[in-house]
This record gives sequence, C-alpha cells and structure tokens, in this order.
Amino acid sequence: ALPPIGFGSGRLNLEPENLRETIRLHLPSVALRLASAERYRALMDRARVRTQPTIRFVDFSYEHESEGSLRNGGGARVAFRIPLGGRNFSDIDRFEASAREQTGEAEGLIAEQVEESLRALREIDDFEFRSDQWRELETLALRAEEIADRWWKEHLAKPEDVADLLDEAYRARSAVLGARERAGIAG
Repeated sequence: ALPPIGFGSGRLNLEPENLRETIRLHLPSVALRLASAERYRALMDRARVRTQPTIRFVDFSYEHESEGSLRNGGGARVAFRIPLGGRNFSDIDRFEASAREQTGEAEGLIAEQVEESLRALREIDDFEFRSDQWRELETLALRAEEIADRWWKEHLAKPEDVADLLDEAYRARSAVLGARERAGIAG
C-alpha cells in the first residue's frame, strides 16, 4: 500500500526572485564562486593602490650652531615611489577578469538551479493541487481490488474479467505513484 497523501500547506512560492535569493544564500558552490570573485576584487584594489605614487621616506633635520659665524640650518629629504608600469598594471586587468569570470559562473549556477528548482516546485505544486484527484483514484483502486477479490472468491465473474479489474487498479496505483515520484514525495 502507498503512504497516505497528505494535504499541502498551501500554494508554493514560485517567484523566481525569491528562489534566486535562497539559492544565492544557501548553495555552497555559488557562495564559493562569489567569495572567490570578492577575493579577486580585493586583489585588484590592492594592485590598483600599488600603481599610485607614494611617499616612501621623509626626513627633516635642523642644525643649530651656537659658536662661531656658522649659521643655523636645516634640511629635508623626501623619497617618492612612482610606478612607471609593470606587473601591478597588468594584475589589475587580470584580477578584474577573474572576478568577472567567477561572478559569471555564480550567476550561471544560480540560473541553472532556479530553472531546475522551478520545474520541481511546479511538479510538487501541481501534485498538491490535484491531490484530491489522486486520493480519489487511490480509493477507486482499493475498491476495485476489493471487488475483484470478492468476484474471485465468490466466482461472480470470469477470470479474465477479474484480471482486467486488477489491471485497472494497478494502472490507477501506477498513475498515483508516478505523480508522487515526479513531485518528489514518493514516500
């Protein structure tokens, strides 16, 4: 016997945007790609900062001479780092491309999962919507089996009529089981 068909808790939420957000938050492969894209963006920002001129060293000095005719004096030294090209400039493009690639892969996974999930949710929703029909079909199959059993035991019908009735009951149960399997709730 099949497990009983329960009553659904209402219509399922089939909004793609809600599903997208749920998948974005809870699918590890998406989270991994988004984290990787974020890492590449951070590396790109670091490479971009390294292309900016920076002050490397500043030194101020003051000399005071109290004796003699020498004058007091002071000085300053400043060292700048001015990048003129090279690796950091190419790293920016490379990291930006890697970040776009990882984001694109994550979006592709999300789209694929949304499509697959919507298909499955529609099957479940359709099954739940038709659950009264499936319960009625199950009841009819059970009654057909009981009638076939009585016909057989009491010799009320020919064996081929009993077999036909049992075949009908089997087809009805198979239809219910097939619908449950498609909906993912085959018990």
